Amino acid sequence: AGEEPAALPDWIVPEAAYNHFGRSIDVPTTVGADPVYIVCGPNLRVPLPGPNLSRPRRVEPSPLVLQPMPPLEGLSLDRSATRLNPGETQDLTVWMYNFGQLPISTTVRASADRGLVVHPRTQHVDIAPGERVALEYTVSMAESPTGAGRQVVRFEAPTGGSRSVAALGYLVPLTALEPTARRPVPGADDYREWRVMNSAGEMTISAAEGGGVEIAARLEPGDRWVYPFLPTTPERRPGNFDAIAFTIIPLEGQSIFRFIADKDNGANYLVTADFAPPLEMGRAYPMVARFDDLYWGAFSPADPDGRFDPARMVLFKVGLNTDDTVVRYIIRDVAYVHLGR
Repeated sequence: AGEEPAALPDWIVPEAAYNHFGRSIDVPTTVGADPVYIVCGPNLRVPLPGPNLSRPRRVEPSPLVLQPMPPLEGLSLDRSATRLNPGETQDLTVWMYNFGQLPISTTVRASADRGLVVHPRTQHVDIAPGERVALEYTVSMAESPTGAGRQVVRFEAPTGGSRSVAALGYLVPLTALEPTARRPVPGADDYREWRVMNSAGEMTISAAEGGGVEIAARLEPGDRWVYPFLPTTPERRPGNFDAIAFTIIPLEGQSIFRFIADKDNGANYLVTADFAPPLEMGRAYPMVARFDDLYWGAFSPADPDGRFDPARMVLFKVGLNTDDTVVRYIIRDVAYVHLGR
């Protein structure tokens, strides 16, 4: 209330009052700079502004349903998408169902985010009540795409005053984009800077032949994982870079690789590598993790911010989950990169 006493609002009807020492005082009619604690009865009603009610719109559901059916190979359940590589073309069937009582004539229009090409862009369809029609498409990506990450193909079929809409996500590898800038992460090629973190078992970090660090572990039965981490000291912060790039070379054991970043509040954000078992031992697999693509891990402490902030990254991990007892791999060429948009 400030230095000048202020009257209590009419809707506050105290039953008891206490000063800042917890001693009972007479119920005041005004309050000033000194704190006063009041107790109100169960009939207290706090006046709140009413909701801003919008006029309801009457929208009829579309009798048409569109169901894209991508190939099972390459599906990523955690990203709700299917993988597509540079220069690759995939066939896609979109099933159309008519759950209405009348025949429908419509034109299905297809569109795609940059980096993808969907063909054909339009298809005219006549469909009888209760009928199912297969619409065939191809989805492709150029050898040098202009976009990457999770890209979406959309399908829309208008029916009078309503429309049926469906979408399908495609994972275009970020490694398909040529970085516009690159800065090696200081100390990332020095095995002495990395820290051990693994499930029950033994793990070592050493210098790798040809550069980088070699991770080796012998793990006990159970949930097996290995996640060496590098603290992001001030000189290792990403600054204005929007992604981190590195190379993984598996040497032993089939594994699923992930990049995990820890925020200063303990929250973990991650992304899973585009490459998956069976992996070729000794082959170099490039990986790029864009900070905007990192998602909160179900194993992580809650994050009240609800998003990853690279400026608050305190460490990052380049590791794996596996069913095998022994795993070995190399991490090299760790650098922050700028991919642009």
